Amino acid sequence: MRELAPEGIDAAVDCVGGDAVAVSQKPLQDPSRVASIVDPEVTPLGGHHVPLALPRIR
Repeated sequence: MRELAPEGIDAAVDCVGGDAVAVSQKPLQDPSRVASIVDPEVTPLGGHHVPLALPRIR
């Protein structure tokens, strides 16, 4: 990724959680510009948790 974006990237969206959050933050110019739809632990790392709102199936 550094070869494609040597100055870093602007933002990342995490859809996996766990260690992927920290890995997603490494190439960011600003580590707070990571959002996760699955891992609320992104918040203490400076990112944003955006829970995925799924429609209720009955």
